[in-house]
Amino acid sequence: MDSLLATSVSSLLRSTEELKAILEADAPLDESLELGTRPWPGAISANQLAEKRRLLAVPVHTRLSPACAGSPGDDSGDISIIREEWVRARAREASLQDGGEVALKIRIGTFNVNGKMPSQDLSPWVRGIEPSRRSPADMNALPPLKPISPLSLGDVPVLERHDLSDQKTAGDMDIKSIRSQVSNTTNTMSSASTTSFSTTTTVVANPPAAKANNSRAEGSDPDMLVLGFQELDLSAEALLYSTKVTREDAWCDAVLAGLGEKAALYDKLASKQLVGMLLVIFVKKTLRDCFSDVKFCAVGSGILGVMGNKGGTAIRVSFTPLRKHSSEIWWPSPTILTFVNSHLAAFDEMVDRRNADFHDLSRRLTFNSGNNTPAEANQSPSQLLPISLVVGDRATCMMNVAHTASTTDLNYRIDLSDGDIRTLLGSHLREQNFQILLRSDQLNTAIRRGEAFEGFKEANISHLPTYRFSTGGLVDDLGYDMKLTSSLPSIPWPGSEYRCRRKPGWTDRILAISAPTASVAERSYQGHREITMSDHRPVSAEFEVHTKSVGARQFESELRRYYRLTADMEEDEEFEPPKIKLDSTLLDYGKIAYERSIAKSLEIENIGKIPCAFRFIPVEINDAIHPPWVQIEPMTGLVLPGEIVIISLTAHVDLPTASLLNLRRKSRLRSTLILHTALGKDHFISAHAVYGPVRSISPKHEMLPPERVQNAPQELMRLVNWLMSNATSIDLFLHSGDENLVTAIRECLDTGDEFPFAPNSNGAYEETICLSFGDALLRFLDSLADPVVPPALHAKCIEMTSRDEAFELLDEFPPESINVWISVTAFLHFICQQPSTANADEGSRQRFQRAEFLSATFAPVLLREVEATTPSLPVSPVGKRNFLMFFIE
Repeated sequence: MDSLLATSVSSLLRSTEELKAILEADAPLDESLELGTRPWPGAISANQLAEKRRLLAVPVHTRLSPACAGSPGDDSGDISIIREEWVRARAREASLQDGGEVALKIRIGTFNVNGKMPSQDLSPWVRGIEPSRRSPADMNALPPLKPISPLSLGDVPVLERHDLSDQKTAGDMDIKSIRSQVSNTTNTMSSASTTSFSTTTTVVANPPAAKANNSRAEGSDPDMLVLGFQELDLSAEALLYSTKVTREDAWCDAVLAGLGEKAALYDKLASKQLVGMLLVIFVKKTLRDCFSDVKFCAVGSGILGVMGNKGGTAIRVSFTPLRKHSSEIWWPSPTILTFVNSHLAAFDEMVDRRNADFHDLSRRLTFNSGNNTPAEANQSPSQLLPISLVVGDRATCMMNVAHTASTTDLNYRIDLSDGDIRTLLGSHLREQNFQILLRSDQLNTAIRRGEAFEGFKEANISHLPTYRFSTGGLVDDLGYDMKLTSSLPSIPWPGSEYRCRRKPGWTDRILAISAPTASVAERSYQGHREITMSDHRPVSAEFEVHTKSVGARQFESELRRYYRLTADMEEDEEFEPPKIKLDSTLLDYGKIAYERSIAKSLEIENIGKIPCAFRFIPVEINDAIHPPWVQIEPMTGLVLPGEIVIISLTAHVDLPTASLLNLRRKSRLRSTLILHTALGKDHFISAHAVYGPVRSISPKHEMLPPERVQNAPQELMRLVNWLMSNATSIDLFLHSGDENLVTAIRECLDTGDEFPFAPNSNGAYEETICLSFGDALLRFLDSLADPVVPPALHAKCIEMTSRDEAFELLDEFPPESINVWISVTAFLHFICQQPSTANADEGSRQRFQRAEFLSATFAPVLLREVEATTPSLPVSPVGKRNFLMFFIE
């Protein structure tokens, strides 16, 4: 047996090396993948599908050819893209059905099970309820599972139901009966994957209808339950021998047990497994007939770049709402839903490999459009009409690709030291600490820099990191593994050795991307620490997907009509350039203020004989199209002869824009906007505004004699003086102030006017006003052109070990930095020393906690990081706080 296994491994390695060489060969991309050219091919790459969705999710102007004043770019290609976008939007608008909104509730989960078989109640993960809150009808416990050999080709042992309640209720359903309903209708098909090892595909045909005893409102339950598993099987043999659906069945049984009485509401729609990665979809029985055109794909990216221990599996389905009318005039157009389960490269230092894995999997995942499900094979062509539109018609398909969700163990880590991460997680300052940790999260950094997952969205993370836990070894107070490994950290931390700990991290994530025509809201996003069988903790998210119902036949008819209206936009022998007229070429916004919008409109009238496509372009090829303080909507468009289009141009200064304007130190703003007509001429529009005063840590009157120079910016001193005089008895910065009040305070700082607030009869100001002044102070410091403490000194700051050393370091600060630092830290020290009503010991503890909170709030602002374009040694956020504590405690 050993010799046979060794021979098989050698043969497999040779084959995978050959396959890797083939996959790495440069192959020309299919020209039909370009938007606005040809219909989609029969085999649609998941990357091509996702790329088209990303193209639809980003503004149209970012997809056009490079252009600038005097260099129009590829006008013909730009016309094709703009026209396609315009035609599709017009046709969709004309085809919307009254009251025909499609709404789906989808619950998605991801769980790296670390090779374990199910041994705990999964109801918190699959239903979002605590085990203690389950009804007696839900109490289906999982018994101990029999050991299963990875080489076994048999079925999983049937799980016997253990009823933990004293009396059996009418709504109880045992796992065996639920399992039989699914097994009787399961049809296992050959995989449509581009890989051939350890992969199984399951499509479940329509089962007979079954009535369920539903003790809760069915409307609150998700319509779809999509679960992704990783590391289902860690055995080496799993790469060589197919385990069929042994482990899949065991985990599906555990899911059904977790659903309890709700299991009777669902059918298993489909599943896709590749070695240790499993993606399974359950849908409500009442909606089963709405799902069709199920497609699968799976590729490996593990050993040698192709093995299935790492990689991805994907399932694409069409959801078509049932027709409310019997007439054949209205056919609802389907909504395309794609779900991807992936497992990327591990270890802290492999972030570049993870980014590369994302692009590699996106390129190689391919949906084969030639395989229909058994349920579809028995349908007539007329019944498949909406589906055929999705597969064959490019515009219809792109229009209705509503939602793609990725349920994954992405393995992205946190670029901070192990000690800092554990200290921040163990602190009671959860909100401030999470902001710092997530700022250093590798996935967030990759998205922010456009290195991977561009266009994908993730809900705010409020749960603790889901990796790495220990089931019996050395752990910290939160249960995270403290065992040393031989892996090197991604960045050589001072004092780091060849052995380090696996740092806690948010490795398990759920991301989504959707077309502009769909409204996707994420209702929850949480980790489930109560499920402890693995070194990961499962994660779940709930989505609501809303799309307007479109009549498929009407949409196709409208497409043809609008394409005919715009057919003569290309150059030919009788071509006449487009002509437009602007109602104004000057936009004077006057004086603009922080967070106050001023809108102007621009009318574009087509006075020519042919449709005109337009776009805004920059003055120089590498310049921005418009200044940061002007927002244009839309940036591109199309005008039919005789029509008028209104462009909205809004002047708005937010925090990032204020920082840029402060950096330039100019109050008079002038900019030239260029409106380019495709195959026509350019139109120049001037935009003027006055913004001020600019923000700088340097005093305004730098050239005055020394005796008249201010110690710090006047605005800062006004805020600090007001707070010290009126708000020291308030727990400042614990809560947010009122946005309108913050804006009013900011305007008074800009104009020099008195603050328009009066105390009450007791001489005190309302708490909301005080909190708003605190917010204004933080935002003022954050909007300064330069960080208060120069980034070059951050590393020295965290090396200070005493108050004396910290004060000596101030000698290296620039004079303007010292002025601001002393003003702010003196104010914070004054707050910390305010008397407490508690006894001496309790008062001392409260003052220390107050200082901790203030240092956590102000350290990221006073010692602000500058975004680095290349990997660099991060400065410890805990060290920054400790440095600030020397001045305020």
